[in-house]
Amino acid sequence: MPPRCATIPPRPSPPAGPTLAYATAKRALAAAPALPLADVLAAEQEDQQRLGLTGDHRDAVAAFLSKQRAPSSGDADHVVRRALT
Repeated sequence: MPPRCATIPPRPSPPAGPTLAYATAKRALAAAPALPLADVLAAEQEDQQRLGLTGDHRDAVAAFLSKQRAPSSGDADHVVRRALT
């Protein structure tokens, strides 16, 4: 009997939604254990202020106010994307 080959599961597709916010959260979670709490909270405040300027945030607020589902495109203002990198 020939040996069985392991099957490699397909790669998951990138998450739909506010991808810049997801990337920012992932980066913050990775850095948090090595930083003092005050630094983590300061970074969180800066991230929230920057993410609040994105197109996704504007669309989400408009959708919330009109009781609709937020259409997350992953669109962020280029100024915000540059500031986060």
